[in-house]
Amino acid sequence: MARSGGPQRHPAGRKERDAMDKDEVKGKGNEGTGTAKETAGKLTGDRETEARGKADQAKGKGEGAMGKAKDAVGDAADKLKDKVS
Repeated sequence: MARSGGPQRHPAGRKERDAMDKDEVKGKGNEGTGTAKETAGKLTGDRETEARGKADQAKGKGEGAMGKAKDAVGDAADKLKDKVS
């Protein structure tokens, strides 16, 4: 039975996972910022801004991968708890 005003819980009592964790969201933001910087650098001929944009995109992809890995570990831990319970 769902409780109002709080997070939904699975029968085992753990919180339902969000679609994206905060690292994935932060990563998407950095990827978008990086794309904008890279484009601005290309349009203005500013190689430094273009390079910073590419670096921000790489950072964002890394953050996104970290968030997905954390989620996968959490899912695996939840499955293990279910088997032990």
